[in-house]
Amino acid sequence: MRTQYVTMKSQIFSLLFIALGCLLLLSPLLQHESIAAEQNPKQNPIELLYEVENYRQLLAELEATSGPYSADLFEPLATLARALVTAEIYSEAEEVIGRGMQVSRINEGLYSLQQLPLLLLGIEMNVKLRDFAAANDRSDYLVELYTNGFSNEPLDLLQSLETVSDWHLSVLSRDEELNRALHLLKSHDINLRMTQMALQQQPLDLARQNYYLYRQALSTYYFTSAMAVGGITGARILTETGTLGLIRQTENTARKFPRDFEDKLDQSLALLKRVMESYGDSTEPLSEARVMASIYYADWRILYRDGKRVIGESSPLNTPRRLYRQAREDLITLGYEAEAVEGYFSTPALLPVTEFTESFEQALELAQGVRTSPLEITNPDVDEENTKLARLPDFIAWSESLFGVTMPTTNESNLADELADLYGDVRFRVDTSGKASRLRVLQHHPANKSQRAELLREVQSLVFRPGLIDGRFRNSEMMTMRYYYPLDARYRNSLGQDNE
Repeated sequence: MRTQYVTMKSQIFSLLFIALGCLLLLSPLLQHESIAAEQNPKQNPIELLYEVENYRQLLAELEATSGPYSADLFEPLATLARALVTAEIYSEAEEVIGRGMQVSRINEGLYSLQQLPLLLLGIEMNVKLRDFAAANDRSDYLVELYTNGFSNEPLDLLQSLETVSDWHLSVLSRDEELNRALHLLKSHDINLRMTQMALQQQPLDLARQNYYLYRQALSTYYFTSAMAVGGITGARILTETGTLGLIRQTENTARKFPRDFEDKLDQSLALLKRVMESYGDSTEPLSEARVMASIYYADWRILYRDGKRVIGESSPLNTPRRLYRQAREDLITLGYEAEAVEGYFSTPALLPVTEFTESFEQALELAQGVRTSPLEITNPDVDEENTKLARLPDFIAWSESLFGVTMPTTNESNLADELADLYGDVRFRVDTSGKASRLRVLQHHPANKSQRAELLREVQSLVFRPGLIDGRFRNSEMMTMRYYYPLDARYRNSLGQDNE
C-alpha cells in the first residue's frame, strides 16, 4: 500500500510540475491570452476529459489516504484545477481552486505564496468568463498576497505589484463601461503604494523612485483623459476622486467641472516637476538623467496645454520649447551624434511617452513605438509615393473611454493579429501646437462611415511633441500612421454585437 501511495504521488508531482510551469509562463498578469492560446494548442476534447478523470481519481485516492486538509493535497488540487480550466469545466474548476487555496491557508498560512499559481489561474478563468467582479476581488487579494509574501524582498514586491497595476489597464477595455473607472482607480492606488515603497528604500534609488513617480503621473493623466471624454467613466472618476457625491453620467465632464479637471492636470504636472528637480539644477555637473527628466517635463507641459484647451483656457508653449532646445544642446555636449539628436527632436512623437528612462539611447528605442504591420495602401486613388515620405509608429486605441491616449502596453505585437480587421490609415501633419491637421483618410476597415468618422475624431484628439527645427516648433511634413480602433470595439465584435 505504501509503495502504491509513493508511486501515485510521484505521478502527481510529475504532472504538477508540467502544469504549474505552463501556468507561470501563461499567467494572465504577464502574458496576453492570445499568446497563451498559441503556446498551448487545444487538445482533443476526449483526451482532455480522460486526463481530467485521471486527476480526479488520483486526488480521491490521495484524499482517502491523507485526509481532506492534508498539505499533500495542494499539488494534485492545483493540477486538477488547471486541467479543468483547459477542458473548460469552469464550475468544478472554481470549486477545486477554492479547495486548493483553503488547504494552502490551513497548512502554510493566510498569505503563503504557495497559493499564487491557483490565484493566477482563478483570475485567468474569470477573465475568460468575463466575470470581472470575481477577477477584481482576486486581484485585490493578490496585492495583499504579494505585499505579505514579499515583505522582505522589496524589489520582487515592486515588480509583482506592477504586474497587477498593468493587469487592471489591460482589462480596461474588456470590462463593462460602468467598471472602467474602477480599474483606473485600482491601478493608480497600486502605483501610489509602489511610489511610497520606492521613496522609503535606503539607500535611495533615484531612478526607481522617479520611474514610479512617472507611473503615478500617467495614471493621474488617465483620469483627466477620462474626464475629457465624459460618459460613465469620466463621471465616475469625478465622483470617486472628488467630493461631489453621486452625479449623473454626463458628456463633457471636464467642461462642466473645470476646477476638478484642472486639479488633476496640476497633480500630474507637479509630479513631473518633482522628477526633474530631483536631479538638481544647472549649477551642478551636466547629467544625462537630468536632461531626460527635463524632456519629460517639457512633454507634460504640452499635455497640460492641451488639457487647458479642453476647458477653454490657454497655456503658452515657451517653457517646453526652451527645455527642448536646451536638452538638444546638452545631449550633443554629452557626446551623442548631432544627427540622432536632431532626428529625435525634429520628428513629432506621440504623448505621453509611457515609460520613464534616464537613458537617451533607450528613449530613441521607445520613440520607435510599435510597428505591427507594413503600411500597404490598397486604395487606387491614393498617391503611394507620398504616403512613404514619413511613417509614424502605429497607434493602438486601447479604450473608448480614453480617446487620444497612447496605450501603455504597446509592446504586445500579437495585437496585430487581434485587430487586423479593425484599422485605418490616415495622412496628416502635426502643427506647431502638437495637434494633427490637414487629415486625410487613406483607407479603413471595415469601410463604413461611422468607422471613418471615429478615425478622424481619434487622430484629432491625439497630442504630439511638435517637431523642433532650428530652435522653433515647425509644422511637420505630411506623415502617415496606422490606427487600430479601440479594443472595446474588438471585443464587442467577438461577442457578435453591433460595431456601428
